[in-house]
Amino acid sequence: MAELETVDIDVQPEKTEAESHKKTVFLCFKRAFDIVSSLIASVILLVPITVVAILIMIKDPGCPFYIQERMGKGGKPLKILKFRTMRKGADKLENMLSPEQLEEYKREYKLNDDPRLIGYKRPGDGSKCFGARLRQLSIDELPQIPYNILLKGDMSVVGPRPILREELEKYYSLKEQQILLSVKPGLTGYWQAYARNGAKYQIGGGSATEYGAVLCEQNDTSVGYKDNNQDDKCSIAAQRCEINEQPKPVYEFFKRIFDIVVALVCLTVGLPVYIIIAVAIMIDDFGNPFFVQERIGYKGKPFLMVKFRTMFVHSEDMKKDLMEQNEYESVHFKIKNDPRITHVGKFLRKTSLDEITQAVNLLTGSMSVIGPRAFVKSEQEQLPNDRLCVKPGLSCYWQIADTANMTYDEQLELDYKYIRERGFATDLKIIFKTIATIVKGKNC
Repeated sequence: MAELETVDIDVQPEKTEAESHKKTVFLCFKRAFDIVSSLIASVILLVPITVVAILIMIKDPGCPFYIQERMGKGGKPLKILKFRTMRKGADKLENMLSPEQLEEYKREYKLNDDPRLIGYKRPGDGSKCFGARLRQLSIDELPQIPYNILLKGDMSVVGPRPILREELEKYYSLKEQQILLSVKPGLTGYWQAYARNGAKYQIGGGSATEYGAVLCEQNDTSVGYKDNNQDDKCSIAAQRCEINEQPKPVYEFFKRIFDIVVALVCLTVGLPVYIIIAVAIMIDDFGNPFFVQERIGYKGKPFLMVKFRTMFVHSEDMKKDLMEQNEYESVHFKIKNDPRITHVGKFLRKTSLDEITQAVNLLTGSMSVIGPRAFVKSEQEQLPNDRLCVKPGLSCYWQIADTANMTYDEQLELDYKYIRERGFATDLKIIFKTIATIVKGKNC
């Protein structure tokens, strides 16, 4: 493939000698960071990568890896190594797509419900089959760490999204192409933190910055997200709080990086703990050790929250008989000495170990380490939607406060307090206080 044609366009003012020196030093330290971090990650991920490769070959016999050509720094072709998420020979299976799906795929280079994914059996499986899960959790991109970052050095940990040549030529001007290809593509970047799953190309031309492709993110209003001016459920707490919804690119970017690191550490180093807890749950009350529930997240988009099961298998059937005992002056249900909680469940809740599986949600980007509580749809319908302007989290002010003795408005104020004050210092303070709360054994 011929190299990308370039033209003489000044995309930035000419740099001074001092600025050029700083950039050289930065690039040296960045490459050193890439080598050290990818080497450590490769060692940690050796077993998980092997397991995933075996599972792919069991689900769909054939090579578990897939090499795809993208555009690298300077317009040079880049071959990225990924786990295969589609059936073997998927490129030749376009006859499985309807005319509408084929048109969408040629326009967006992806489908929300692709029947060629591994494990796809019926319409709707495109968001829950085996191949889809690999994509949602970014597991399909793990081979890029040892191959592209460590060995070949043609990618970095942080950088623009590695883009297809067709996408580049279709959606970007020559000037934008030069900006996009002026640095190495990365495993993560602003595109990963903001628009990985909810982005669509704006027909008629996209845009690019020095941080990479900026896609047109779609606001999903299907679940009733409204801005503050339209919200007819605005509470007293909301009226006396100035909510800060302004984007904080640097903060959000590093927060996303932190979420990914925490998730990877939990899912690799903590694997033996996960296995022990899962076995203990099944011994105490036989059944699925995990509890998956739909919650409402950022901008009103629903997502599946994963937790260890702490109640008996048929606990939801018992809830209607216990509603009168609800001790919360709020929209969610909770009582002391809940008869639905198992013996193992009491320990998991007291130590917050039931929530460590939410590392999966951190990896997919549906949750953050720190953020407001995520409610189920029926509960969120009773709350003002302006609290959905940030991602929900594993912990926040509500986790370190005695919410059981708070009024409805006081609990809402905690969410608005975080939205107003969110930043590096606030997140660190909440993290340390959360650890102290767990050590004390406080059941939040």
